[in-house]
Amino acid sequence: MLLDENLVRELARLEESLTAGGRLPGRKALRRRLAERAGRLEPLSPMSPPEITAWFAGGSLAAVDGSVNSLGGAFPYVVEFFQALCLTSHGERAVTAEVFSPAVSGSLARVRELAAAEGLPGEMALRLLCNRRLSALELQAAQKVVREYRPRLMLFDGGFMRYLRHAPAEWESYCALAVERDVLSVGVIEEVESFHLAQAAGLEADDSSPDGVHSRSGVTAPRSRTEIMPDGNGRPSGAVAIRRRTTAGTAAGRPGIYDRELLFGLLEPGECLFTHPQVEVKNAGLYTVFARLSRHPQAVAVDFLCAQAGVAKEVMRYLYTITPAGSRGIPLFLDLVDAEVRLSHRDVRLLAGAGLDPAVRECFFTAQRQRRDY
Repeated sequence: MLLDENLVRELARLEESLTAGGRLPGRKALRRRLAERAGRLEPLSPMSPPEITAWFAGGSLAAVDGSVNSLGGAFPYVVEFFQALCLTSHGERAVTAEVFSPAVSGSLARVRELAAAEGLPGEMALRLLCNRRLSALELQAAQKVVREYRPRLMLFDGGFMRYLRHAPAEWESYCALAVERDVLSVGVIEEVESFHLAQAAGLEADDSSPDGVHSRSGVTAPRSRTEIMPDGNGRPSGAVAIRRRTTAGTAAGRPGIYDRELLFGLLEPGECLFTHPQVEVKNAGLYTVFARLSRHPQAVAVDFLCAQAGVAKEVMRYLYTITPAGSRGIPLFLDLVDAEVRLSHRDVRLLAGAGLDPAVRECFFTAQRQRRDY
């Protein structure tokens, strides 16, 4: 196996780029600045079993997640498998699933129409379409559980912006139903991608590059991107470096650091940052809390509907209670649903073997690389 030594040198240069430049404020100073400008830092206490019983009042916990995987070779000879699962702690469930392939003329026409509308190549338009379909299927499963079983709390694997972007009609329908049925809805975000906390803290963009946005130390990031993929230990003071210079004409005030980096190791285990209402982290109809729900130094974000933001503290206490201290900081019930719904490569091969004639599978959906002898 070839591993050229130049790859190691390139990694060293990458690390140097990520850690060079101006320094972040020290941990204490940065915590103080966030508390003054962005929100309220508050430790969470776990809920006791009697508190949990009283808070749920006979209702259930529910969680929804989805999975997509593909089989095939070059576009359009691929088949996409989707499934979404909404599961409750009482054992009720709703499943939605479908198969999509641009090898079929009608489906190919849908991909080409989307490609033309978004200015994307066919393969990327297919990824965008997959993201839209998966979002819609997850919301359909969640709606069915809300309508038929009325859980107390619904957890989504990921933030709410994905649904706003990719399935706005289904999202509006779900929100109306959840508010009507008084079902608390929460989106747990493993990979934090926002930048408004850094902006509130005064860590501004550096516009010295053509694209106008720098990561920690001058590594350029694009101003914006089209989201196409299906899409969250204390830190030693001064351990992370960023560029903090501000010039005229910055990209809408975007910071030189994103909230993921800003929060790494900043919160104590079991601590939350409840953002001020004027700090609009997401869409105006959403409220976002940041938290460290385990010993892992990476914080997660949690989205709430603004209409339900008043119960954010109680929800965060419960999430802290059901998150294993030694985990990566995601509530265990979400991981259980994720494990059950996930479609692996082996799964889709088995499905194709059971549902497609071997001649059809070989002609349309078996890539030549799969026939290699090594």
